[in-house]
Amino acid sequence: MTIRWPEAMPEGGRLPLSQSEDAFKLGALRMHDETRSCRQTLQISLFFDGTNNNDAADNPLRDSKTRTHTNVARLFNVALDKNDQGVFAFYIPGVGTPLPEIGEETYLQMGKAMAKGFNARCLLGYVRVLNAVYYAIAPDKTLPLISRDKAKTLCDAAANGDMSGFDEPLQTLGVTHKLAVDARHPPGTIRKIWINVIGFSRGAAGARAFVHKLVNHWALGGNLVKFGGQYALPYQVNFMGLFDTVASVGPPDFTRATVDIGSFDGHFAFASGGAMRIPESVRYCVHAFSIHEQRMSFPVDSIREAGGAYPLGIRHEIAYPGVHSDVGGGYAPNEQGKGRDPGQGDGGKLSQIALHDMYVHALKYGVPMMKGDEILDSAQMRADFALSPGTIEAFNGWLKTAGPIGR
Repeated sequence: MTIRWPEAMPEGGRLPLSQSEDAFKLGALRMHDETRSCRQTLQISLFFDGTNNNDAADNPLRDSKTRTHTNVARLFNVALDKNDQGVFAFYIPGVGTPLPEIGEETYLQMGKAMAKGFNARCLLGYVRVLNAVYYAIAPDKTLPLISRDKAKTLCDAAANGDMSGFDEPLQTLGVTHKLAVDARHPPGTIRKIWINVIGFSRGAAGARAFVHKLVNHWALGGNLVKFGGQYALPYQVNFMGLFDTVASVGPPDFTRATVDIGSFDGHFAFASGGAMRIPESVRYCVHAFSIHEQRMSFPVDSIREAGGAYPLGIRHEIAYPGVHSDVGGGYAPNEQGKGRDPGQGDGGKLSQIALHDMYVHALKYGVPMMKGDEILDSAQMRADFALSPGTIEAFNGWLKTAGPIGR
């Protein structure tokens, strides 16, 4: 498969049941457990937001107050989070914004400029996964595997290369599962852990770095713990939904246009060493990217394999018109020319097209999310997913004139 254009947007967008219900059914079929095991199957979804984007509920300046929340935040808002049913959803604010759990209390210029805190956010995703699995199997649901204070300590150390602090919680996790298996207590045992990640900009780079570290370093062989056989905690990354991946961790790529700094290409820290490559074990990956962005400032990282290949049916790279935030969102209506008709609100923004598309991609691949009718029944969610007839008409008109896309 090669890079392709998006599909034409139907009247009313992708939320009506004719679109979302079919996608939901396909996703359910893909995630169906034919073994009908009594053991639990978990779904853990992580949402990594972009640079200077923060719609966390405890942030007094959260982006949705000014309608500047990104497509990542909007998708998180419709993600299912039913912990007692083994379904978890976690939001991780973007670099440059407050994230007290890793010790960042305020908006930081170094986060915006150099992606300070990038590693720690990837590690926080790992903490979220471990805590979710522990919650699912632990007899006592009141105490996390890794406390908030402990998480900061672990993330600080591991961001600088010392992962030894995770040894104790990983041992506790493994022993807890072993005891449940030995006691023949199926509700406390795990059959499979599915992990989904969605990210935008540096958040997309963070999602990719997190998956790279998880698969190739932190949890080798598709097992979260060192216990094997019936005591293993098997996981697999099911879905990666990426909006315009831009790493720019460390000195950004454009600095090389004026200064010879050798291999400094914006892929420092956890973004280095092939971390942007999608591991073969990932079931599905969709990358929506902008075709009109100025790439000297925002160099995109393709999901294409070496040699230009896209594994058939499981890697999709989709080219959208507009610039960076016309794909991932993050601007208010009428800001920088986005959605200039005041009567349309968010519905006039081009970024709503990619939002609708990614929502349906996620449903098709089994990511637990609200169905379209549930979104339409909520005034807040309906506003988040607004898509005006004029925007649909303009997008479809452009698509008709775009012609075949090159490789």
